[in-house]
Amino acid sequence: AKTLKPTARDKELDAIERNKVALEQRDELRTDAKAAQVERDFVAGQERQEFYRAAKEMSIEEQEQEKDAFERNRISLEQREELRDEADAARTEREASAIAERLEFFQAAKTLKPTARDKELDAIERNKVALEQRDELRTDAKAAQVERDFVAGQERQEFYR
Repeated sequence: AKTLKPTARDKELDAIERNKVALEQRDELRTDAKAAQVERDFVAGQERQEFYRAAKEMSIEEQEQEKDAFERNRISLEQREELRDEADAARTEREASAIAERLEFFQAAKTLKPTARDKELDAIERNKVALEQRDELRTDAKAAQVERDFVAGQERQEFYR
C-alpha cells in the first residue's frame, strides 16, 4: 500500500469500504430474512393452535353425527360381508346340486338296460348327425347368399357403367 500512488491507494480503500458495506448489507438482509421466517413460523403456529382449538370446540352434536356415520359404515360393511357369505353359500349349494344331478344321471345311465341304453346312444348319434346336416345346409345357404350378392354387385357395376 506504501508503494501505491495516492489515487490508486484511495481507489483500493474505496473498494475495501464498498466490500465492507456490501457485507454489512448482506448480513442485514440475512437477518431480515431470518426474522421474516420466524414471523411466518409464529403465524403458522398460531393458525395451527386456532385450528386445534376449533376442533376441540366441535359441538357434541357434530361428534355424534360423525359417530353415527361411522357406525352406519361399519354396519354397511358387515351387511356386505353377510351378503357375500350368503352368495358364496348359494353358489356352493348350486355346485353341489349340479354335481349330485350329474352323479344321478351317470348312475341312471349305468342301470339302463342294454337296449334302452343303446336306444339312448342311437338318439344321441341321430341328433349329432342332424346337427351336422343343419350346419352343412347353413354353410351352403351362406355360400349361395354370397354368390347372389356377388352377382348383384356385378350387375350394379354393369348398370352404372
